[in-house]
Amino acid sequence: MEKVPGIELERVWPEMSIEDRFTVVKAIAGFQKSWTSISFKQYRSLYYSKDLPGAVVDGPLYIDANGSETTDSAFVIGPSTGREMIDNKRDTVDFDRGPCEYKRDTLHCID
Repeated sequence: MEKVPGIELERVWPEMSIEDRFTVVKAIAGFQKSWTSISFKQYRSLYYSKDLPGAVVDGPLYIDANGSETTDSAFVIGPSTGREMIDNKRDTVDFDRGPCEYKRDTLHCID
């Protein structure tokens, strides 16, 4: 994740007109619609390829809203960085943190 320059919405929201608020909400809904219109082929965390040396790009990265498989060499799915993988000293346990593939409604980690 990278910090985006600007002012936090919560700081300006109270002074915004209802029309401007509605415009912001519509924009956010548009982003959410585009995010939910794709389906990733693997599960875990999304990285820039350059930040995960040795990562193997195996097939398409995701399926877009039109059902087309899409490859993007700038990104790769890698090990999970989710808290559920590190909390309660889980970070000291050696287990497969992914990436994993979806196959027939099940999750299979890639060796």
